[in-house]
Amino acid sequence: MILIKKVDKSNIKEAAKIHSVSWQKSHSDICNADFIKIHTPERQEQYIVNKLRSGSEFYILFAGEKPVGVVSIKDNIIEDLYVLPDEQNKGYGSKLLVFAMKKCDKK
Repeated sequence: MILIKKVDKSNIKEAAKIHSVSWQKSHSDICNADFIKIHTPERQEQYIVNKLRSGSEFYILFAGEKPVGVVSIKDNIIEDLYVLPDEQNKGYGSKLLVFAMKKCDKK
């Protein structure tokens, strides 16, 4: 079962971990190792908090009970879309993209 929820205090740490792990993996070929290392779950949690404060909506996708992906939207722009590396190629990114596009259509 797939469930997409707004990121809030109850799941922000899970969202931050997804963002951290996925960001590090997706940027490993284009950023130096020291820059990659600073993108810890704690730093990405603050990033998400700042995004929420600036008006972005952040969502987390659960496959069953396991959190596997995140997406953020501000106005009609999809800003962040990350899926855990081990969970890629299972359609979760596509589900997040379609979800985000529908949210943009409503604005």
